[in-house]
Amino acid sequence: MGMQVCRGSLPAKSSLPSPSGLSQSAAAQRYHKAILKEILSGAHARLGDAVAAAQAAYLESGDSAELLGIYHLLGDPALSLR
Repeated sequence: MGMQVCRGSLPAKSSLPSPSGLSQSAAAQRYHKAILKEILSGAHARLGDAVAAAQAAYLESGDSAELLGIYHLLGDPALSLR
């Protein structure tokens, strides 16, 4: 089940990365924005590819890599985005 968006549908919220511990709110918001940007860009065929690209973009921005250690994709990384 997905949420309808202008250019298609997003994976269900339960399929997006979720924290397994405490995180920094501002850094988490930047990471979530990076994930949505990658998903909505149309550049990735699968959810896992979009999440990996978002992680790389997040790290390139200079944010702490520690945050990525507590966020895990709860869902199928092979989920088609197209």
